[in-house]
Amino acid sequence: MEHLKRILLVEDDVGIANVLAMHLRDERYEVVHSADGAEGLRLLEQGGWDALVLDLMLPGVDGLEICRRARAMTRYTPIIITSARSSEVHRILGLELGADDYLAKPFSVLELVARVKALLRRVEAMARDVRADAGTLELGGLTIDPLAREATVDGKRLELTPREFDLLYFFARIPARSFRGWICSTRCGATSTKATSIR
Repeated sequence: MEHLKRILLVEDDVGIANVLAMHLRDERYEVVHSADGAEGLRLLEQGGWDALVLDLMLPGVDGLEICRRARAMTRYTPIIITSARSSEVHRILGLELGADDYLAKPFSVLELVARVKALLRRVEAMARDVRADAGTLELGGLTIDPLAREATVDGKRLELTPREFDLLYFFARIPARSFRGWICSTRCGATSTKATSIR
């Protein structure tokens, strides 16, 4: 089943939120809406979000505080601020607190959706670079991500113990002939050191 990107929308204007959520869902994003800053912060802290669309003027906890808290968390969540505060000072403050983008109200809903898509593309590209630097391996339908310590076959996650993952990653990195020889010797009970040599 296709994984839908999850977007947390924290916006106290229900009319604006409903229009934004509708357009984002049309683009196949899963959208969860909160109209209250305190509730929005609680949802954010639960984790698992691919992006945060954040208003600044919120009841409970304001958007700048939510942005500040988000950047103190371990997991990086891309943030787009939407606000009626359109002055240069507010835009700079929002960006310096860690927002990735800032859109002043009133704004085009289509432009916001386009910015969300562009931001997620950038994040995915950066994640691919990090995985490549970490030595992500792809062998046929098998993908091994040493950074996340996850292995999948045809997109389906394998349930591995830490030791099993280490062994899988180790043998996947050695030359194919030696890997096949190790598998053969394991299955067939061969004792030849030549068949199991790791070069």
